[in-house]
Amino acid sequence: MSIIFSGISTAFGTKQVLKDINFEVSTMTFLLGKSGAGKSVTLKHIMGQIPIQQGSITLDGSILSPQSRSLCGMVFQQPALFDSMNIFDNIAFGLKTGNKKERVLELLHHVDLDPSIVTKMPHDLSYGMQKRVSIARTLAPNPRYLLFDEPTTGLDPLATRLISDLIMHVANTCHVTCLVVSHDIGSALRIANHILFLDDCRIVASGDPKTIQLSTNPLVQAFLGRHAVCSDSFVN
Repeated sequence: MSIIFSGISTAFGTKQVLKDINFEVSTMTFLLGKSGAGKSVTLKHIMGQIPIQQGSITLDGSILSPQSRSLCGMVFQQPALFDSMNIFDNIAFGLKTGNKKERVLELLHHVDLDPSIVTKMPHDLSYGMQKRVSIARTLAPNPRYLLFDEPTTGLDPLATRLISDLIMHVANTCHVTCLVVSHDIGSALRIANHILFLDDCRIVASGDPKTIQLSTNPLVQAFLGRHAVCSDSFVN
């Protein structure tokens, strides 16, 4: 099971954003790069928010379609919860059939939240708890793939570690494959199986965390910073 980008090229007017992009997402994958490099465009191609201009994307061996996109769940940078709904209704929003109460309680367990919060409103929760609820809501329809757009932006180091640990936990316990768009090299080195760097419209580096740490690419080196010589303790 995988999402495969084959020869994807995208331009907005005269501005080239992606050029002949080729990669596969079949395990915990992080896509890193500078702001404006086109990382979020890759997610929007998968979700159908930006049409594919050139190349193709396949999901589980078939060309991406509106039907197959239902296998993907998007977790946005902000929690984006419905302010007028309590936590139960937020999580249950995407559920059409089945025992909603049982499913909501199961999801709260997956994201390590106490069931007692179901009657609370989003503004009653901390930002970190809201992020967890947003992940639970995205998991509700049983997606096969989770797409994260900058999940740790704006969080302190402790909250960042908690969210990255949660992503890894959800991937393992819910058996979903994750594509994480991020600037967070520390989290990538710690939980990713595969890391990609996007620069100048192309994938300029690709590999497991150990391979990335040995890269001589200037952008990769700039991102690595103090992690460039870190030990295996930073690596899964």
